[in-house]
Formats: sequence, structure tokens, C-alpha cells
Amino acid sequence: MTRKEKEISLKGLVYLIALILTVLLWFIGINEFTLQTGKDIYLKTTPVDPRDPLRGDYVILRYEFESDKKLINYIKENDITNEDIYVSFISDKDNNWIIKSVSKTKPDDWIYISLKVSQNTWWSMSYETWIWKFFVPEWTGRRIERVRGNLIVHAKIDILWNAKIVDLYYKWEKVNPKTFDPN
Repeated sequence: MTRKEKEISLKGLVYLIALILTVLLWFIGINEFTLQTGKDIYLKTTPVDPRDPLRGDYVILRYEFESDKKLINYIKENDITNEDIYVSFISDKDNNWIIKSVSKTKPDDWIYISLKVSQNTWWSMSYETWIWKFFVPEWTGRRIERVRGNLIVHAKIDILWNAKIVDLYYKWEKVNPKTFDPN
């Protein structure tokens, strides 16, 4: 290999490393932007089994608002299946975040979550959202599972419509998965 070929090869390697670092920093930056600038919301959860032996411990979160009549009626009236819809929220006097509106178009207000309605039948509906899974340290998911349905999720939503889970709360106390004991 000639000296010129070695220089070209080295330049290619440097460009490749720079590209990989740029992509990684981009993903980190997007997440950090949401956590630093996002609007805080608190959503009540409903029970779901959080353990998957193949992927480790995490808590699958379903939210109380998913069974709200406003959301269900909108989906049924518009016969929505395999589509994204947007649920915007407003805080009530007790700092509970409740549905303000449901729409097929992005609302003007940026406090909303995008839901993918993946199944809509007369007997069942299922949704996918960006904030449905919260990873916890290994062997701690079972303790949290015992209080499922009594958790409140602290999430942040930024002006770019990204949502991230920040913390879990039980009886308005922050859950530390390593030391959490609901008894």
C-alpha cells in the first residue's frame, strides 16, 4: 500500500468515526433537549404486567386517559384503526393531567401525545405511545408490579413533540426501583 493510499484510508476512517459520533451526539442531544426544556406532566397509570424475561426488567405503562370516554368515543365515531391520533392535555386544579381534546391533526397546543391506534374492534382497543415503557434495574420490576395501577408517571413533553418519562411516583413519592417497598 502506497503512502497516498494509506492517507486516503486514514481520512476515510476519520470521516467514519466523525459520522458515528455525530449521529450518537444527535440522539443524545434530542433526548436531553426534551428533558431540559420539556413541560412537566403527570399521568395516572393502570395495571399491566411489567416483566419480560427476554428483555430484562421494565415496567409497561398504560394510562388512565386511555380509557377516557372522550378518547374512546372519538376513535369509534371516526372508525380509526392503524392511524396516529393526537391527545392534548390540560391540568386540573389538583395537577392531574386530563384530556383536553382528541384529533387526527396535530393540535396548536404542544402539550399532547401521539397515539397509534393499532386495534379498534367492538371488544378491544390498543394503543402505542412513546412513553409506554420504563426500564428499571434488574430484579426490581416485580416490586413495582405490585402497585401497578397506583403509579403516576412524571413525563416531559418538549416543543418538538417529543415525550420522555422522567420518574415514577407512588402516593406522590418518587419511586427508587432499588429500594422501593410498597408495604
